[in-house]
Amino acid sequence: MVEMKEAFRASEDFGYYTKLTKGAMCYIGNGDDYPHIHTYEYDFRDEIIENAVELFKGLAEI
Repeated sequence: MVEMKEAFRASEDFGYYTKLTKGAMCYIGNGDDYPHIHTYEYDFRDEIIENAVELFKGLAEI
């Protein structure tokens, strides 16, 4: 887990919705040294899907 020092642009909508209710956001990503999403070079690494599943399983068990 890495705590973000600055917000991503995608968080603007999220900020709007959390004015109305409590919420949390997390990103599942390919890592720092990987092309950014919405670029030609980006390719989602399927092997990180297991990490996302485990994360949401853990949240559901809380």
